[in-house]
Amino acid sequence: MNRDYLIKSGKELVKELLLRAAGFNGKSSQHDELSWEAVGVETRVTKLEQNDHDPIIVEAGENDDWGKGLFAHSPEQSKKVAEFYRKLYQELGTKQDH
Repeated sequence: MNRDYLIKSGKELVKELLLRAAGFNGKSSQHDELSWEAVGVETRVTKLEQNDHDPIIVEAGENDDWGKGLFAHSPEQSKKVAEFYRKLYQELGTKQDH
């Protein structure tokens, strides 16, 4: 896995999450959860693009609920979000086994 691949796959995941969010009422919890996950992934992608890895490395030990809020209504996206974070933390040399 390399940084460029993570950036590309992260951007694709953001698009997918936003597209799925658009399928729900804008005031629904499903829309909010999908939109917030998109913002989170987009933020990490931006940090990767800027080589600003320190904040991501610090959060690696604190963040262990990757995509769990999506599981009830979007299990596929939940799994993709969790996989993105797992690969991200592995790429940056942090040990995460979630």
